[in-house]
Formats: sequence, structure tokens, C-alpha cells
Amino acid sequence: MGKLDIVLLLFFVILLSYCQYPIDSFKQGNKKVLTWIIHMYPPYHNAGAEWMAHAINKSLIKQGYRVYVFIPKNDIGNTKKIFLELEKGKAIIGKQRQTPTVYQGVEIYSLNDLNMVRYAIDQSSLLCSHLDFSENTRRLAKRYHKPYLHILHNSFEYAKIKRWREDRHPTYLVANSNWIADVYRDIGYKMHIVYPPTYWRDYFVKDDKKVWVTLINLCKLKGGELLIRLAKAMPDVQFAGVKGAYTSPVVVSSVIN
Repeated sequence: MGKLDIVLLLFFVILLSYCQYPIDSFKQGNKKVLTWIIHMYPPYHNAGAEWMAHAINKSLIKQGYRVYVFIPKNDIGNTKKIFLELEKGKAIIGKQRQTPTVYQGVEIYSLNDLNMVRYAIDQSSLLCSHLDFSENTRRLAKRYHKPYLHILHNSFEYAKIKRWREDRHPTYLVANSNWIADVYRDIGYKMHIVYPPTYWRDYFVKDDKKVWVTLINLCKLKGGELLIRLAKAMPDVQFAGVKGAYTSPVVVSSVIN
């Protein structure tokens, strides 16, 4: 077990066993079961936030945790009705029936199966989310009396997080860097910092014939202009860029390498 696995395991053990609020009225579920309700997930979506969640989940599963991941079957814009139905809190009908898609050991279910979602929530001691579905998932956590874990990937959620603090529902914040944690620290939550886990073996390619300097996502804010400057300064080195999906990629066709 690597050091990163140990850190992640201890981090979640602390979250699942300690609460900064009174929790007598909360349904504890199984302490080694948690549920994610998020808008996208690998291998269907390959952005950094989703891979961070996946890396955490793989580490938890390796240590014996059960992890449910729910994503919408269709466009995320059509999920309003689903969340409204889930918030009604109807009783679970029967046992789990849906066969999940399993990706690298992680069970991925359709959010459209309301009974399966309710079953997973009932079994879990913690609900997790980030970005697009954070408000909905936290409302479900309140409705089903479960603590909520939120991962902060950017600095744009200040007003929302401040509003959460006012209702006192057990909420844990995980920031992906120190500077993101500093943005929200004055709200009053105890901040946990987990840098996005990266396992180098997942990206290792043995190829003695070609060596590329590569940037994935060529937009300006991700370093697209810097890659071009490096390529111009190092004409004997081959560079490769992947355009990505954020804003406009920086592409200069005159740079031959």
C-alpha cells in the first residue's frame, strides 16, 4: 500500500468517524459505504475533477470500502425531475436491481433509477459530490439525514458555501490545493486539503523511439502559449498538444516541431 493510499484512507476514516456537529438524529448507515452523486465520471468524461474523484474511489475500494457512483443516463439538464422525486423521500421498493457499469473496480449506476439511488443512500454513511450536482446532493443529504462531503475545485462557490454554513448541516469541505482552501477558510468550515492524486504508472508508456513534450488542453489558462514558446526555444525536441474542451486552444501551425 503506497503512502498516498494511506493518506486517503486515513482522511476518509476521520471523516466517517468524526463530526463537528451533534449527529444523534442522523442515520449512520455502514461506515464503509459511501455514495457519489455527480454529473459526469470516467470513462465518459475525462476532466481533472472527475479523475480526482475516481482516484479517491479506487483507493477506498482497495481498502475494503463500498462505493456507489451515480451519474445521469442522459443530458444533465434533464435531471431536475429526478432530484425532485428523490427529495420526496419515498420508501425503498425491493432490493437493488440495477447492474452497474464497472470501471477499474468502481460501480457506476444510472441516476435515473430512483429506487437504486435510495437504496445506496440508505446504505451509506456519507454522500459526496462536487461542481454541478453539489446543491442537489447536499439537499438529499439533509433529506435523508446523512453528512455531506464536498470537493472544492475552484474559487467560484463562495456564496453557496457561505449559505451552507448557516444551516448547520454536517458538511465537510475538501480543497484540491492550499490556495483554494484559503479562499473559503474564513467561512468557518474546517478545511481538508487533498491534492488530486496522480498515479504515474497509469500514464507510463514505454517507447524508446519517440519522446514528446505534451500538454493536454491547449487553452491559454492551461499553458497553451507557454507550450508554443517552449517549442520555439527547443527546436530539436518534439512537442504534442491535445486541444481539450476549455475555451479556445492556442495553436500555431508555423512551429514545425
